Formats: sequence, structure tokens, C-alpha cells
Amino acid sequence: MTDDARILTIIDFLEEARLLFDSWNCKNREIASYTKNTLGRRFEEILIVNASKSSKMKVVPSSEYNFSVYEAGRRYIVCLEWKTCTCGRFKHNEIPCAHTIVVLKHKNVTDLHPYCSDYYKPDALEKTYEVTMVPMPDKEDWIVTDYVLQEIVLPPMYRRLARRPRKRRKKNADEKITVKKILVGNMEKKDITGEILLSSRKRIKIMF
Repeated sequence: MTDDARILTIIDFLEEARLLFDSWNCKNREIASYTKNTLGRRFEEILIVNASKSSKMKVVPSSEYNFSVYEAGRRYIVCLEWKTCTCGRFKHNEIPCAHTIVVLKHKNVTDLHPYCSDYYKPDALEKTYEVTMVPMPDKEDWIVTDYVLQEIVLPPMYRRLARRPRKRRKKNADEKITVKKILVGNMEKKDITGEILLSSRKRIKIMF
């Protein structure tokens, strides 16, 4: 969105936004039409990066589907049946992480696409952008009824609070109180309630 669109009226602004979204939709639909046998370009790049990370990992099989992967002194458990890894990335991103890829290499699996989410595959990518955005006619050609033209739309009534607005949010009661160590002169005091108690019984208020 260009800076010039900020000074437009709401109708002209929406038209600029529609043109922008229309161009995005058309470009992505064209890219999706070229993607037939592989995943989207972004997801193929993720697989390449994860595959490069898996080169220095060690695999120890536990069963047909469960494997232990050792990386830099840490152990990760990969389950191919449920498509999970204890690192959390395989289940969250629904694309094989580095630990899963090294397990698939251990099993001599070369096609990683069946272990990726269907949303990353060509069919889903094409369906995302299959709906064409229909251009709107020129504003001079609009047919607007009289009652719409006569209607006056005003902003909602808003009453400003009398007190000064808060600069920071109000903390919930269930939030933990953090203990901060603050150095006052040569004395170190713990700030818990927003006040520091000095030996001379003077109180210095700390604004949160």
C-alpha cells in the first residue's frame, strides 16, 4: 500500500486496496499453475535447509516408527506414524524437520512430500487462488438509490473518561510479581510493591 492511499477517501482507499489484492491474487494464481509435481517454492526451500542441518545427526531406531536422533549432545524422539518430533517443529509446521529428514534418510526414503501437509501441495495452492476478484465498475456508472444517498453516517458517540489515561496496562491479579534488585547509593534493596524502603524510613516511589 502506497503512502498516497492514506490521504484518499474511504471509497477510493478501498478501491486501491482491491486493486492491490487483485494483483496479488492474479500473480499467486499464475505461480500456482506452474507448480505441479513439487511443493510451493517456499516449502521446498524449507526442506532443503532442514536437509542440510541433518547431515551431522545420529539415528538409533527403536521400532518401525520410533527413532532416537542425537544432535549436539541432545536426544530427540521422532515418530513417523504420528508425524511428531520432540523438537515440536514437525507437528507444528506439518513439514519434516531436520530430525525427521535424517530418519527418512536412514530408511532410504527419498520422497519427503507424503510427510508434508496437504496445504503445501499444488492442489491446495491452486484452490487458494482459484476465485477471481471481479473488478468494480467506475464510480460514475454506479446505480445508487436515493435513500442511500440521503443517509448521513456519523461517527459513534464517544465520551472520554475524566481521569488521565493510563500510560501502562493494568496488571491482572493472577500475574506474578517480579522481584527487581535496585541499587540505591551503596544499599541494594528488593523492589516488590513499587516502593523501596530505606533504613531512614524514607520511601522513594517507583513509577512502573
